[in-house]
Amino acid sequence: MGWLALCAALWVGCDDGGGDKSSDDTGDVAGDGGGVGGDGADGGDGGDGGDGGDPVVDGCRADPGEADKDRVVLVSFPYTPDLDQVDVWEIWTLTTDGSLFSTGERIEVDRLTDSRPVFTPDGSLALIAGEDGDLGVVSVDEDGGVTVVESHWNPGFYAGSVAVDPSGERAWVVDPNFQESGGGIYEISLDCETGMPALVGKIATSRLAAGVVPLPGRTDRLALAALQGPEGDTGADVHLVDASNGALVADAPAFSHRDSFPVDVAGSPSGQLVLVTDGSSWSGEPQGVGAVRIDGDTVTSGGFAEVFDPAAIVISPWADLALVTSPFGDAIEMVGIVDEATGELEALGPVSPLGSRPGVPTWMQGITRGMLRGMVLVVEAEGIRQVQFDGVGGAEDLGRVDTPLGLRQHPLRHCGATMTGLIFWCGQHKRAINVGRA
Repeated sequence: MGWLALCAALWVGCDDGGGDKSSDDTGDVAGDGGGVGGDGADGGDGGDGGDGGDPVVDGCRADPGEADKDRVVLVSFPYTPDLDQVDVWEIWTLTTDGSLFSTGERIEVDRLTDSRPVFTPDGSLALIAGEDGDLGVVSVDEDGGVTVVESHWNPGFYAGSVAVDPSGERAWVVDPNFQESGGGIYEISLDCETGMPALVGKIATSRLAAGVVPLPGRTDRLALAALQGPEGDTGADVHLVDASNGALVADAPAFSHRDSFPVDVAGSPSGQLVLVTDGSSWSGEPQGVGAVRIDGDTVTSGGFAEVFDPAAIVISPWADLALVTSPFGDAIEMVGIVDEATGELEALGPVSPLGSRPGVPTWMQGITRGMLRGMVLVVEAEGIRQVQFDGVGGAEDLGRVDTPLGLRQHPLRHCGATMTGLIFWCGQHKRAINVGRA
């Protein structure tokens, strides 16, 4: 059986954003149009060339291959039923018809609660920013077999999140700490034969960074979402950075105040729009999603949409809608992208649940190629929910697949505060998932 590693931690594949928004003969939305940039497949961490399978750039792990194969899904189970912390990941399968199930296979890699793993564009390698700041590396072979390359690798940073270059030969690790404590962007290389990581060096400093988004079609630029960028406090939340040396090219605020707390970041398929979630519970300002426009090397502020307790964000392959998880709202909120050119946003309310409402939803991963284009996997307390972008500004809940009771995804319902307050730091309610493209 062939395997397509999609990025399910939750991060998914990268397409070029093209394609019709209508349904094809089989009823699949948008047929097999292009995809978006992201975690080795989605939202910007890596990329692929759309359903045709052509790589965006040259590289030993750049070719995404076929768009329609069974996908390898990595699911983190960081707690036992007795609330003991464990480094357990389970291998799931997402078939071409959308069926999602556990294979029963488990591996041990640094536990993950506050981030999502990312895949190289070809799905052969997954990178995991573990809870203790180490980096885990997992390889996926042609038959979908999963092998641990590194379970706890750390050359001196605290890995908060990871983004993969479209070549699949390098990645950027983001340390979310203050500048004086190592906060910034670290470049690492990935061996083409073994997948072993090696530190190239620190290219930029930052403070309270949510992550970086490689811009589709532009290997020389990164969009960094952080309270402060390479030049300190410039009043901006999104910083366009030179990928070769970390120099600040331009920046702009995503929010109207300086007490924001960036939680997650996503880029549109065109790379022209970057959305950031602000989960600050102490600013006195509404929580929500802020937009920043990127036009060449010019960065300008866009719109804002209010969302309670926003966490992870995924943008539709058609750049008409974004989904935002609200852990304490027990909801998956819809934010309409009214105009990508201006960054105008509109809060549309939650996705109507199929069956029980979401229970503490956190990380998500979107699929951007093939028959499942527009599907999003959402991790919540008792399982994995599947949601489908419809390509015309809406989204449909397809239901939840319950996870095994032997290991827990979320040990506690509450931790005493909001997503970006106490609960963000204790990580008691979160679990990671990602789909690969192998």
